Amino acid sequence: MIKITSADRYFSLCVRKRANWTCERCRVGYTPPTAALHCSHFMSRGNYGTRFDPLNAASLCYGCHMYFTGRPLEHLSWFAARVGLDEVERLKRSAKTPHYGIKKYLKVIGRHYRMEHDRMKLGGEFNVWPEDSSAAA
Repeated sequence: MIKITSADRYFSLCVRKRANWTCERCRVGYTPPTAALHCSHFMSRGNYGTRFDPLNAASLCYGCHMYFTGRPLEHLSWFAARVGLDEVERLKRSAKTPHYGIKKYLKVIGRHYRMEHDRMKLGGEFNVWPEDSSAAA
């Protein structure tokens, strides 16, 4: 099991807030905070190259998250329709790239996403972590 850090917690809050606490597949809305709505990563959270990339994450309810977990080809199809095939390929390349030493920056990443979450509560958009600036290009 992958340890949930402060960076993971605030990143997850930002992803779910970006979707207005709604499942991006079935469109069911939830009242925050809730464990029924997940931050689902297309490329696994174990890949630090994409772990905190907002384009690698979607807000999915438990049911949709489990549905895609058991149907990887449907997950790929849904995800590609959502972000585009070029973005899927970029994420795959980035996930395979070793990111040695990123763990020492988890506190900084956590502070960034905590500030993002606070800013989003005031109506701001979700900004990518500077290390993921290629995701915005």
